[in-house]
Amino acid sequence: MATTGVVRECYVCLEEDHLVHAGCACRGGAGHVHVECMIKFAMASKAGYHVGWSTCNLCKHRFHGVVGAALAVAAVRHTREGSRDAKQGLAYYHYENGEYVEAKRVLVELIVDQKSMGGCALEYEGMLGDVYAACGKVALAEATMLRVIKEMATKHGPHSARTLTLEANYAGILSNAGQKQRAVDMLARIVPQLHVAFGASSDEVLYALRNLGVTLQALGELDHAKTVIQTLLERVQLIYGREHAFTKSVIAVGVQLGCTGAA
Repeated sequence: MATTGVVRECYVCLEEDHLVHAGCACRGGAGHVHVECMIKFAMASKAGYHVGWSTCNLCKHRFHGVVGAALAVAAVRHTREGSRDAKQGLAYYHYENGEYVEAKRVLVELIVDQKSMGGCALEYEGMLGDVYAACGKVALAEATMLRVIKEMATKHGPHSARTLTLEANYAGILSNAGQKQRAVDMLARIVPQLHVAFGASSDEVLYALRNLGVTLQALGELDHAKTVIQTLLERVQLIYGREHAFTKSVIAVGVQLGCTGAA
């Protein structure tokens, strides 16, 4: 998010101007950065593709918004031959920004490349299922996700982090397709396992809890929804801060449910 009208200091070059963006979960002045400075910092940190292209080295959370998208594009351009991890990150940001045609193009390229080398493309195919759902191709999305989840469970186990992540995404597809009770039942089963696999403060758990709260709200189970969102709201404000895009999305739901501290 651009800090329009507010002069911020870039934590890399320490210069102040209006082109500094907040792109992670750091608070106060920390985490504000020029996009070009962050790209140069990532390039200088380590050769090839590394976690610094997608995750802040201070707060350890994924970059979002303008900074995240710019880093994803730069990572493909500057890492050797545009590594698969870099391209996957680019597909993620295309998806987050609603650029579904571009997200599909990158994912299909990754799937073809991976399969041509005899590798596993299930993670990319799962992301493609999310893209199909976002484009309104619900039947294709569901068929894709069910196949990928089954194959991932066979390959890595039904309780593996990879399988659980796919199931959480599938629950979101079910909810958006009107199968909200199925989604709630699936999320209620998955969330405790996500806690074990990723930790209570992980993006995976927090996003699953938001989906659970929103789906419960849609089902009219308002007391249960309020309990979930109230707990989530307190947690994300501590982890991300109140100005983070994800926190704001939780606050919006909290306002509807009358959660304490949402207004």
